[in-house]
Amino acid sequence: MSDSGRRLEELRSEEARLEAEERALRALVAEQTDERTNAILKKQHIDALHEYNEVKDAAQVVLGVLANHEQLTIKQMHLKYQLPTKGD
Repeated sequence: MSDSGRRLEELRSEEARLEAEERALRALVAEQTDERTNAILKKQHIDALHEYNEVKDAAQVVLGVLANHEQLTIKQMHLKYQLPTKGD
C-alpha cells in the first residue's frame, strides 16, 4: 500500500475515533443536562409545595377566626363554604 493509502486509512481511523468520542461526549452532556433539569424541577416542586402549605395554613387560621366569630365549628365552616373536609 502506498504512503498516501496508509495516510488515508489513518485519517479515516482517526475520524471514526473522533466521531465515537463526540457521541460519547454528547451523551454525557445530555445525561448531565437531564440530571440538572430534574434537580431544578424537583426543587421547584418542593418550593411550590412549601408555598401551598403556607397558604393553606394561613387560610385555616382565617377560617378558624371566622368560625369562632360565627360560633361554628371548622367542619361547619368547610361545609358552609363548600371546602373539602378530611373525608373528601
